[in-house]
Amino acid sequence: MISIFSTLKEKLEDTEYIDSLSYRKKAELAVCKEMLSDEELEQYCSISSAYKVARKRYIIEHYGPDALDTAIFVRYNDVL
Repeated sequence: MISIFSTLKEKLEDTEYIDSLSYRKKAELAVCKEMLSDEELEQYCSISSAYKVARKRYIIEHYGPDALDTAIFVRYNDVL
């Protein structure tokens, strides 16, 4: 059984846990799986914390560091 203290790597192996997630959390978890190494996935328990790191890395790799400020601004304005 997966607990809140399980690593993301452990959570990725539990289909029951993944099925219980919302669409948004599944999408964030997919980005984490794509952008973070196995060692990094073992460092995080929270999808949200790992997603922040993975999202930042994705933006830098695909759009460059200059796009980072704009991407962060757009994300939080969309929520408001």
